[in-house]
Amino acid sequence: MTRIRIEILSVTHASDVARLQEMLESAPGYWMAITGKATPEKDAALNAFDTQPPGPFRSKHIFGFRIGEKMVGMADVVRGYPDETSAILGLLLIRESYQRSHFGNEAYVVIEKLIKSWPEIKKIRLSIVENNATVMPFWKKMGFTETGEQKAYQSGAIHSHTIVMEKVLAPLET
Repeated sequence: MTRIRIEILSVTHASDVARLQEMLESAPGYWMAITGKATPEKDAALNAFDTQPPGPFRSKHIFGFRIGEKMVGMADVVRGYPDETSAILGLLLIRESYQRSHFGNEAYVVIEKLIKSWPEIKKIRLSIVENNATVMPFWKKMGFTETGEQKAYQSGAIHSHTIVMEKVLAPLET
């Protein structure tokens, strides 16, 4: 039984932005790994909505994962990027107090099912900042493999690179 419920968040709803910001702030280990600071910028939630990939894409969505009324995680998904048959999972982040309790697995299963409902999408891609490589086993367990692509990464004091992974999707079971 899935304990997590998914909701689409909107930048036009101040409560969604505030809940997203609070959730982002609940994962200091992630921010330390990717920026060298324990907290995100005060406008991190707005940036999540506003940051767009270069080039054409179909749509971008920010999803919240809830247990009851509490937002325990979020996902940033770009449909149709870097090509029309791919989706980018820009971030899947779970509140630290809920990590290592299978909530990440549940959230990923829910978001993958949603992505599979988009008929043109055949694979999901993601990038992991090497400084956050402790998440690699999780993504491998979810069926992702490294593509061999790496890209330079810099944020604050962190100079690293990203490791690109992808998963070819099986058709949605009905």
